[in-house]
Amino acid sequence: MANNIIHLSKSEFDQAINQYPILLLDFWGERCAPCHTFSHVLEEVAPDYPDITFAKINTDVEFDLAQEFQIRSIPFVMIMRENIIVYADSGALPEGVLREMLDQVKLLDMAEVKKQIDSGEV
Repeated sequence: MANNIIHLSKSEFDQAINQYPILLLDFWGERCAPCHTFSHVLEEVAPDYPDITFAKINTDVEFDLAQEFQIRSIPFVMIMRENIIVYADSGALPEGVLREMLDQVKLLDMAEVKKQIDSGEV
């Protein structure tokens, strides 16, 4: 497993979102076949993105955290940059789509994103 893939619990969550500038959250479950497929995709992609932290959250164990984000279907992928959710959707992403999304997240002008949030445009 890549060094930038971590397992995240509710007790570590706040620290993680403040510690890592770009954080991909993978909400998954043991009995979810698509979750295991997506896990392999993450393991392939993560080494190429050392500046992004990939956090796996087992919804069977971290039920409260899944409820806090109203996760209804897994796998559920959320990407946060500078404590702002810039992507959130259910479903296992193919490798190419995930790479493209991560590249786009890295290119975001966060000053502009924050400005849009502050003005109510988003």
